[in-house]
Amino acid sequence: MPFETSSHSSSSMIFASSNWRPHANSTNKQPIFERPLGVTEQFFYWDTVFERTADTLQNAELQIRSGSAKEIFGLANITRAWSNLKQQYPLLAAQIEERDPQQVCFVVADEYWRKPQPGEISFLEIASPQEASDLADRFIVHDRLLANNLLARIFILKRTDRDDILHIFLHVSHCVTDGMANFTILRTFLDLLCSPSYSQSWDLIQRLMLSRASEDLSPQHLPVARRRWRLATATIITANRASKLNVFISRHLYNLNCANSITIGRPFTSTEDLTANPIYPCAFQIPSTFVLYGSNTSHPPQLSE
Repeated sequence: MPFETSSHSSSSMIFASSNWRPHANSTNKQPIFERPLGVTEQFFYWDTVFERTADTLQNAELQIRSGSAKEIFGLANITRAWSNLKQQYPLLAAQIEERDPQQVCFVVADEYWRKPQPGEISFLEIASPQEASDLADRFIVHDRLLANNLLARIFILKRTDRDDILHIFLHVSHCVTDGMANFTILRTFLDLLCSPSYSQSWDLIQRLMLSRASEDLSPQHLPVARRRWRLATATIITANRASKLNVFISRHLYNLNCANSITIGRPFTSTEDLTANPIYPCAFQIPSTFVLYGSNTSHPPQLSE
């Protein structure tokens, strides 16, 4: 069902189900929504204000096995995939308004949610994997590439020494995502890249209802016994999903198994590339390697439950 900001039932739904509410500048033609940051989100936000050491950076090396790299990583396809990714995960399109120290809010505008904004997509050239690692270190340690009006960026690094290999940097504020969530975001983005004919219209209100602070998922007003049952249930669900994703971390080695016809993850063949760039205590750089197979499927595959 298409998104209608004038729908009274939709507005009532978002008020009843989450902390999202219409922004003061929201109109029927240009809807804007806001919600206060949760406790954990505020913790990472204030870190960005003073130090910016908690931003996340997902460093992925991609090898094209079939299909054209120019088509898959062309500006038009990147723009389409990034726009769809933001519609699925609207906090990637959010901005932050700090009205006072006690009132810091995410703000999501419909126009920013539907299309890329300046600075979100960047193309660079590098000559080697080491240059990619050095650039990632610089981004997360020295440079300040994110801001309150730019919480997520993606960098496409083209290799001058290899036409079939590229690198992607997914750089997102930690108040929006974390290292493990970046795997899901990157996986979704790669699926979208390899599905050029895929198109879906998303409902902003429905997606915002899923973009809630973690504290909201454990309501403190519930009885203690019920909260314990919810925690036990969530622990089992999380463990089952983690085993299906087959994501494990051991001594800075990362193996992401995303086996399907579109993207296949494989582990690094040596530890040199990983140990040369250790994980910083607060700034996260998680290397991963993928093999891409071009596809003309109309719908990207989804992880099985």
